[in-house]
Amino acid sequence: MNDLEQLETVDERITETERVLNFLHERRREIINRNNLNKVKDAEKTQTNTDMPRM
Repeated sequence: MNDLEQLETVDERITETERVLNFLHERRREIINRNNLNKVKDAEKTQTNTDMPRM
């Protein structure tokens, strides 16, 4: 395998890896949205902020 062929192979693997990563990011967003997980973090932050003493 020459250098150009190796480069093409690496580029193909990068492309496939990017596709998989995009798919996984989308799945993650779906799980977060379906279970309202983003709201849980916001609620925890609000509760934490109210417990802090004011200056």
